[in-house]
Amino acid sequence: MGQPIEPENQLARFREAVALLGGQRPAARAIGINERTMRALHAGERSLHIGFLQDTAKALRLHAEKCKILDRYLAPEFKANLTEAQATKPPRHNTLIARKRKET
Repeated sequence: MGQPIEPENQLARFREAVALLGGQRPAARAIGINERTMRALHAGERSLHIGFLQDTAKALRLHAEKCKILDRYLAPEFKANLTEAQATKPPRHNTLIARKRKET
């Protein structure tokens, strides 16, 4: 097994998880704590004990699963996700992506 994580690195990862869960308020709801506790955790004023980490990881997995399901219902690769108008028109390319390709 590798070296234990440094507390500041763990806090940075926790903050990233909070951002991915929609910010402090939604993340607090997702892991079942109040906003004051979340603010203290996010600020590093309170220790991240294992329970907080487990609950955050569980919330991330649930969020990821919801994203996968929604992706399946939005991805244009699946014809059932397209409206009739979208299915009959040629795809439009993102002009920003095309412009970046042209610049390189």
